[in-house]
Amino acid sequence: MRTTLTPRGPAHHRRAAAAGACLALVLALGLTLGACSSSSKSPAAGPTGKASTLLNKALQEQVAGNTAQAIKDYQAVIHADPQNKFAFYDLGLIYDNQGRDADAQSQYRLALTVDAKYEPALYNLARLRAKGGDATGAISFYQQAIASNSKDANAHFNLGLLLRAGGKTAEGTAEVRAAVKLNPALAKSATAQGVPLSGK
Repeated sequence: MRTTLTPRGPAHHRRAAAAGACLALVLALGLTLGACSSSSKSPAAGPTGKASTLLNKALQEQVAGNTAQAIKDYQAVIHADPQNKFAFYDLGLIYDNQGRDADAQSQYRLALTVDAKYEPALYNLARLRAKGGDATGAISFYQQAIASNSKDANAHFNLGLLLRAGGKTAEGTAEVRAAVKLNPALAKSATAQGVPLSGK
């Protein structure tokens, strides 16, 4: 079942919800944790004025489910402010929810051209690369997301499972344990994936 990713713009400084609020990772590896990045802050928007007004309108349309209009509004934001990473990111979320993975990744990458350390975009790129079977790419993006936000438990967890699946058992186990330390609620998922939470 497909769940919905939450828009994240300057008018939505909301914490991404746990697994139910985001797309589930669909991997043969068994990565089942699909929570968005747990980062709760969005850096300040770029130029104010028309772009800011359009961005807020786009967010409202997106939340209301009026995706066609939201897409037009985000495109208008980008036209008015080509450095607005929130417009690229939230446009990516729309495509993400529609299953347009290539288009979503394109928008997330554009957000990163504005801010190379924008953790939500890094996280979602990692998730989509993993979903597409590119474990190496996913690992790289998860590592970048963690470098941007070391307290992102979900990134640690998913990175750990990918590393373990790739034969790096000790390194992967350490990442999963780090995730559980940050978010004890992940212990059940870790156990279900066969990751030992104690011992060597």
